[in-house]
Amino acid sequence: MFNPVNRDTGFKLLSLVVFLFCFIYAYPQQVTDDQIKTGYIHNFLKHIQWESEEKIDTFKIAVYGEDYALINTLKSMEHLQVKGKPVRVITFNSIGDIEFTHILLITNDRNYFVKDIFDLIKGRNTLLVTDRCEYPRYVMVNFTYNDNSIIQFEINSKNMEDAN
Repeated sequence: MFNPVNRDTGFKLLSLVVFLFCFIYAYPQQVTDDQIKTGYIHNFLKHIQWESEEKIDTFKIAVYGEDYALINTLKSMEHLQVKGKPVRVITFNSIGDIEFTHILLITNDRNYFVKDIFDLIKGRNTLLVTDRCEYPRYVMVNFTYNDNSIIQFEINSKNMEDAN
């Protein structure tokens, strides 16, 4: 037999579950800096016309540096396709290991190598992305933070044109 007390308790429990579900999903989630940078990089891939793009089978993004949180966030792009092509994220541990990629990201802890890397990839059709690099002469795209700690990026058009 149906007990009205249980019905009232069940209704309260159901109401609590619905409230918690709505609260959790209505409360805005924080977006991390790494997610923002990953979003920018994804959009760079989408909106740049790459040389011989029709021959590209996989878009390659490389990271030179030890920002493991950023690397892991970038790896989440590997399940996406850009322009109908898969994305692969790789890391390089030394400058000597660097090979062709479409985007090469130098993490903030390795910015002091930017000139050497810039000279290495010059003319290779690689977009060099740096993180708060203080050597604007050698950057193509550089992540910066404004006074409100919001991530932005600056572009050195001449270096991008020279890269092909």
